[in-house]
Amino acid sequence: MTSSRRVLCDSNVLVHLTNSISDEHTTAGKAILALEEQGVAFLYTLQNLAEFWNVCTRDRPSGLGLTTEEAAERVQLIGTQFTYMPETAAAEPIFKDILIRQRVRGVQVHDARLVALMMANGVEEILTFDRKDFRRYGAVTVLHPSDFAQ
Repeated sequence: MTSSRRVLCDSNVLVHLTNSISDEHTTAGKAILALEEQGVAFLYTLQNLAEFWNVCTRDRPSGLGLTTEEAAERVQLIGTQFTYMPETAAAEPIFKDILIRQRVRGVQVHDARLVALMMANGVEEILTFDRKDFRRYGAVTVLHPSDFAQ
């Protein structure tokens, strides 16, 4: 089944999906499978990879404590299963508008940047464990993995 429906995978989904000892690993996997059955094409961005790498290589307990080689293997896996959504200059004015209009502060800037990239590329849905932080952006539909983990 083919579809033009594209969904951005948030970094937290990528982390849980590639970490078999994560409490959310099964939930992430079930969500991916359920959406694949609907013909969804999954996307990731350079920012997702940066955030993913950060978590993978950061020392425990706040990270996974992986070596760079182990993190690189997981990045390669992501690249074979998901499609890279490139940066585009069209995202810059959207990003600036979001920052001001939504009064974005601190770490929230990362989510705002993903939303700007999504809007610039015509992507309307994001799969994330972080439902609350993305809901503020009315331009995107937030899909939570637990919605698909029946």
